[in-house]
Amino acid sequence: MLEQIAKAIGASETSLRLIVSILLGYPLSYIYTKYLKNFDVIHKHFFFFLSGFCIGVWNFGFDIVHSLVAVLVTYISLQVAGGTTLSVVFSFVFHMAYLLVGYWVTATKEYDIKWTMPHCVLVLRHIALTFDVADGKVPEEKLSSDQKKNHLKNCPSLLEIAAHTYFPGGFLVGPQFTMRRYLDFVCNRFDSMATGKGNNVKFGFIRGLMGLLYVAVYQIGSSFVPDSIVTSSSFLEYSLFIRLCIVGIWVKISLYKYISCWLISEGVCIVSGLTFNGVQDGWNMWDGCANVKLHIYENITRFGQMVPSFNLNTNIWAAQYVYKRCRFLGNKMASQVITLAFLATWHGWHSGYYVTFFNEFIILKWEKDAEFIISKNPRLQNFLSQKPVKIATYILLKFYFILFLGYALTPFVLLKSEKWLPVYSNLYYSGTILFLSLDLVLPLFGRFLIPRRKKEE
Repeated sequence: MLEQIAKAIGASETSLRLIVSILLGYPLSYIYTKYLKNFDVIHKHFFFFLSGFCIGVWNFGFDIVHSLVAVLVTYISLQVAGGTTLSVVFSFVFHMAYLLVGYWVTATKEYDIKWTMPHCVLVLRHIALTFDVADGKVPEEKLSSDQKKNHLKNCPSLLEIAAHTYFPGGFLVGPQFTMRRYLDFVCNRFDSMATGKGNNVKFGFIRGLMGLLYVAVYQIGSSFVPDSIVTSSSFLEYSLFIRLCIVGIWVKISLYKYISCWLISEGVCIVSGLTFNGVQDGWNMWDGCANVKLHIYENITRFGQMVPSFNLNTNIWAAQYVYKRCRFLGNKMASQVITLAFLATWHGWHSGYYVTFFNEFIILKWEKDAEFIISKNPRLQNFLSQKPVKIATYILLKFYFILFLGYALTPFVLLKSEKWLPVYSNLYYSGTILFLSLDLVLPLFGRFLIPRRKKEE
């Protein structure tokens, strides 16, 4: 039946199974909120573990054993060496190695929905857990604000780790959330803080409906702008500008499949109450696990705005557990390179991932250089603040973002070099040449565009 429905709507059976599995989280979360919320904590842990585990078996069959191995290894390592540097290093090495071997063994020419998809979510969750337990052994005055928020004084039980791992709203595609958040939620600690207006159940279902809307937009859009459009011989009939526009629209539509899953999963978490994020202007905020900020993402004009709006939880995770942990290097650029290299490796072996994160690095560098120059030039700031100039700048930057979003993320969508390299060749490597040139030229121009301070007499 599922296969027939998938064919009717033009989707793969595995994709439809994934969406249905995420949607199953809504009745489960509603049952929890309505009937199980005040049950004993042990029963609640068991409910989340069992429901998420069953969904995993339905999707991946016997391959669910890989996540069970991860749960057991994390628990044993914490019992043996929890709170030590050794446990953190072991967690990093074991989970990343297991994931990368999994990628290698199951690799195909396409992006497939298989056990490695939820496992990559699990890897970050378990690495973070070992970090948080280690932070719990450090005096609080030595912890950063993030560490104080997430640290754990005691090692979680096996059932707690299993429930945290298989939570129905976060097992398959995320979002990431810490063990500290999960324990606060399941122990009903958010209840006394949620004093504002705004019902989580209603807001969660609205978020889910938005996710389904994005599913529809993706299905319709991809039928008009399929992957084959950028690899066909007819693509060369267009001018370079039109080719960049086509690639930009194609990638924009391709990203909607990720956004739709994130929104639906977030809705499940909201209905359960997991996502409470304080009270603002008298309203309860339920965006504690948001993976996409739609109001920012849909109005982006430069790539720097993607970091706080797209794949937000992964970006926050990378900042807290990789970038900031590299502070001892004393070099922000080195920390950024290590973080991007880690994220590329975490995604898999395909060359497209590494090229995409290289693109992110060179694009963000020139944007930061440009912003720095503008911030130091009052005349340029005054010119850009004029209303006609602001409107023109917004339009130009919007075009810039759409055009080069496609160029930057083409390798991410096509993955294999034999697929993305011909597209880059047909675009004359224009983005790579442009951004590398800007990275070289802007620091030189900065000397002339940044006014020199007058020497004190």
